[in-house]
Amino acid sequence: MTADKKKVIRDILIRAGKTFVQAFISYLSIDAFFGVTDLGALKKIALSLLVGALAAGVSAVWNSLLEWINRRIEEMDEEDSSDG
Repeated sequence: MTADKKKVIRDILIRAGKTFVQAFISYLSIDAFFGVTDLGALKKIALSLLVGALAAGVSAVWNSLLEWINRRIEEMDEEDSSDG
């Protein structure tokens, strides 16, 4: 298996894992929504939604950083190959 294929597979697995976590957190939020009976329950729902939003934000930042790192590595590889 080539390095490019390994990189693609690793990227897919990372994205699948993050998507699973986001879906799980969203499920918790929806499940809690149907149990709203008082202000305390509403606060729990708001907190669950906040955690879901935070998870999505972390995922977006993580993907951006991975993309930036991958581009930097590719640029360094191109510079090394042109030097040799």
